[in-house]
Amino acid sequence: MPIKAEDLDRIESFRAYIEDSTATDDRYGPVQRLDSPGDGVFASRWEVAPSCWFEVAVDANIPHIRVAFLTDDEGRSEAVQAAITDSEQGLDGYVAAALHDAGLSGTDPQLEAGRRGNFASTMATLPLDELRDLEDDPMRDKILRILEGFLIAFSPALLVDDLEE
Repeated sequence: MPIKAEDLDRIESFRAYIEDSTATDDRYGPVQRLDSPGDGVFASRWEVAPSCWFEVAVDANIPHIRVAFLTDDEGRSEAVQAAITDSEQGLDGYVAAALHDAGLSGTDPQLEAGRRGNFASTMATLPLDELRDLEDDPMRDKILRILEGFLIAFSPALLVDDLEE
């Protein structure tokens, strides 16, 4: 089913808000848009360290927002796994603590870790009742706090020195 023009406007407004909010933060690289309009997926991706990215994607077909940490560097992925293991909290507890430190309270987003193609990933998924929810300031704030929490949680990967080739 084609996406309605007003929903495309909502998606664009939401993305512009998130992208503008990160534009002056030196911890984020320039944003890259990786959209699949035919699939109803609209993704914004920032490089936050060599071979490490954060992504915020809106899926218009099954309304939800996905915030993801991605890396294609095995050493960086292992650094995160070691930090999670050392915390003795498991993935959910480890990321929940970082989200709390970022000022996110209430229900934690659903987390999932695994592989997406060549990437090791951790994703937080937030369902939307409808795409109109993208206009809500509390939802926008929540996404920015999840990004901040991911910066905290995944700092072990972001701080790994690049290996010499």
